[in-house]
Amino acid sequence: MIYKKSLPDQLASFFIVSSFIYFSQNYYKVEPEKYVSVLKFEIYIWMPNLKMYKCLFIFVVFISNFFTTVLAESMEEVVVQADRKPGIDVLDEAASLKSFDLEDLETNQIASFGDVANFVPGLTASPTGSQGLRFTIRGIGARDSQLGVETRVGLYIDDAFLGRAVGSFDLVDLENVIVEKGPTGFTGGRNSVGGAIRLISARPMFDEYLVKLNAGIGNYNSRSFNSIFNLPIAESIAARVGYAKSIRDGWVSNDGPGEDFWGYDRDSYRISLLWQANENITVNYSYDLNKAKNQPAFFQAIPDTNGGDLGPYTVGPFFFNLDTFTGDFRDPVVSGPFANNRENQVTSNINIENGDTESNGHSLSFSWDWAEDHSFLFSGTHREAETLNTFYFYPDLNTEELPIRALTEPFLNNPVGIVNNNPPNNPIFPEYVRFCCTGPLGVGSTGTPLTINTLLNSPPGGDKALRNHKQFSVELKQEGLLFDGQLEYIAGLYYFNERTGNGQQLPNLPYTDPDFLTMDIDPSLFWSDVIELISLVNFDDTVDRAFLATSFISINNIDTDSYAAFTQWIYHPAWNDRLHFTFGLRHTYEKKSLDRIPLRAITLDRLDDIRIYDENDWTSLDPELKIQYDVGSDSFIYLRYSEGFRPGNFNVLTRQVSELGFEAEFISAYEVGYKGSLFEDSVTIEFALFRNELENGQSTIRNIFSPLQRSVINTDSTSEGIELNLELILSEQWSMSFEYAYLRAINERFTNPFYVDYEFVIESQQNIGGVNAGGVSVDDVVLPLDPNLPGDALVIDRLETACYSDLRRNELPNIARQVDYNTGVCTDRLTNFGAPINSLLVSLEYAKLFDWGELRANLSYSRKDSYFVGSTVDITDRDIVDLRITGEFELGRGVAKIAVWSQNIFDNEYTINALDVSAIATDLALYGTPRTFGIDLGYEWR
Repeated sequence: MIYKKSLPDQLASFFIVSSFIYFSQNYYKVEPEKYVSVLKFEIYIWMPNLKMYKCLFIFVVFISNFFTTVLAESMEEVVVQADRKPGIDVLDEAASLKSFDLEDLETNQIASFGDVANFVPGLTASPTGSQGLRFTIRGIGARDSQLGVETRVGLYIDDAFLGRAVGSFDLVDLENVIVEKGPTGFTGGRNSVGGAIRLISARPMFDEYLVKLNAGIGNYNSRSFNSIFNLPIAESIAARVGYAKSIRDGWVSNDGPGEDFWGYDRDSYRISLLWQANENITVNYSYDLNKAKNQPAFFQAIPDTNGGDLGPYTVGPFFFNLDTFTGDFRDPVVSGPFANNRENQVTSNINIENGDTESNGHSLSFSWDWAEDHSFLFSGTHREAETLNTFYFYPDLNTEELPIRALTEPFLNNPVGIVNNNPPNNPIFPEYVRFCCTGPLGVGSTGTPLTINTLLNSPPGGDKALRNHKQFSVELKQEGLLFDGQLEYIAGLYYFNERTGNGQQLPNLPYTDPDFLTMDIDPSLFWSDVIELISLVNFDDTVDRAFLATSFISINNIDTDSYAAFTQWIYHPAWNDRLHFTFGLRHTYEKKSLDRIPLRAITLDRLDDIRIYDENDWTSLDPELKIQYDVGSDSFIYLRYSEGFRPGNFNVLTRQVSELGFEAEFISAYEVGYKGSLFEDSVTIEFALFRNELENGQSTIRNIFSPLQRSVINTDSTSEGIELNLELILSEQWSMSFEYAYLRAINERFTNPFYVDYEFVIESQQNIGGVNAGGVSVDDVVLPLDPNLPGDALVIDRLETACYSDLRRNELPNIARQVDYNTGVCTDRLTNFGAPINSLLVSLEYAKLFDWGELRANLSYSRKDSYFVGSTVDITDRDIVDLRITGEFELGRGVAKIAVWSQNIFDNEYTINALDVSAIATDLALYGTPRTFGIDLGYEWR
């Protein structure tokens, strides 16, 4: 029997476990089998849902004991110089951290946020296109890159918080990268529920001139150049200047018009000034500029990941022409073959255009040691960004068939009225007349052809995914020591302001407040996608017109003001120098407002004079509590509890005004861990068990007809798992690291707003002339549905058919949908959404000194299981092997480097994102980068 204990009992269990770890490391007379049973019992009680964890926790104890009692004998003659890495020492922090020093960054070729995820088990990064990235740590993350959905993982460049990963790439002169896991914000910065990724740049040095030049070439015609100059200007003033450029051709070649896919041309600039005003005051200013021209990501058409049939655009149905009373078979709009193999070539039928991103930022920091052991710190940042996004879901579609069938598919089974057969002066569709056409557009007519040639693509010229983005933050912080170091404290104030926007517009029209009634629009400027044409369908009264009232062609502006006060206190009691208590508290007030201007090209409703304003605010008080117990001179266990919140926001990609706003989410995070080092840091062990409880979590649901249309709902979820890191120095030349993360994440069932309910299935049967639900009308149904009642049973049968089947009523296997009798709707749930169950990183390093210099080699293997990125689609597992061999040569006053490298040596084919669009065509997948290799040359003068 498994008992669930209260928090005091859990703490008692925690200290029982810690005592046994202490005995295992310091008193070797305890027989292992005598305490294993106790550990098993305690772990079962402390976290009953994590049954597998007991074995791994016991494994840590045995490993520690093993290295202490057995391995020491075999290592007696090995002399090891194990220098700690610069930056944060993760072994001193009572929290889960991953730190990359300068050598790590070079070895793993980390230059941006996206590169980090490949080398941290439990961390995933998914591109949502050519511009945006979304991160997940321990199952906590956002899978939506739209304007109003902020990341759950805080992203920082030095002291500057970024609300989104757009525009952050190939930063020059990085010195350290730190990944924090769990709620953050108790020591500064903005609050986040999942963790933080911090890119830290190098500061100028007063005491030496430094010039670093690096250049590299590789396959796919990749070229890179990096230069860094450190310039002491005066005894107390120094400057540091950096420039980096990287170019790579696209690895998916396009034989049609326009650009290839996945290539880029990026430039990064950085300047930093450091002034030591006196022995107590330091001032640092930096400016960075990043520019990128990115080829679009390649969304590859793949079979339905659930095994269902592909959508109607993939078949060529028999077409009957009402004007000529003739018929023939049409070709598919999207044609195959559709295979789960990475494609490296495509022939587009539309012009493929690049996207552009530019971002820049100013940062000013000031530190004043105004008294012994007390410091005041100030930091202020200002950043701007612009992003022009391009995306092409089906670039090789049949552009001759699409205009003909765009208004009829995928509604072949519904009695819809088609606007295409209406004359241009039809008063029901004034926008259609004004923006689209000069004559009737019935098939076979002599009117101007409908200018539709895209299926879920960006408009010509792209769209502004980020427009006039400006953010400003300021932080005031006081930190120091009290009572001879027994008490450490941090207290401060934080303010963050963001003014950001986007706008998907008609081509060549300015981002201004338009007066469509007085504008003379040239029909040649008209652009539309099938996603807009769906709104031309006349559903009679079966669909609320409000569902079609807002548009993707719109201007959106979101303003954010966030205020916070934070503090953290660490107490080292004199009565026990092994115990350490940490208490943190953060109070946050956040206010957001939305200004939305619909610019509908074609619609059922006139939107010329509609302008939407909305605003909301949220407040949260979040605590943190940590208890650390030193079980040895270089090892400790800790228990951490923390809370956090992410404010609500606005869903600018919904068509329903009622769905624009969504509410804040709150997290409670539990973590227990062990960290230890043995034999002068030649062996280190880190272990953590965690559980996250997310209340009112924000989940993005995509429309099965169009992934561009989304709804953000609030639903509860949990995630729990383990993390184990081992680092071993095997000899003077060889070292090895092993990192593993196990995760189980699941959310409560939710109602998908794009699925049907009992009212819809009854009314749809009536409207197409079918059986009137056995005489049952909507008014006759009394919830909950009862399968024993004939009328309810018929409704349930039709509801289940709609819930579990595709558009052709073929059953969909491997889905988590379920009919809820209490509400009469089709519900869904997400399991391990955006994060794998198992992820692993193993690295083997070799380093040897010679008379001429040093030879280093790093071989790494990373594994991530497949995981869901939607309610019905998942991405594949991946097995990646990387290798880098570097030689350093001492030459006069400098050091020359030459390195050969290859990433994804065995050319593993794996996906990094997927979209469910099989309802109208096929599912789509973004594949990861194939095998790359190259050679780097560098020289450093000192």
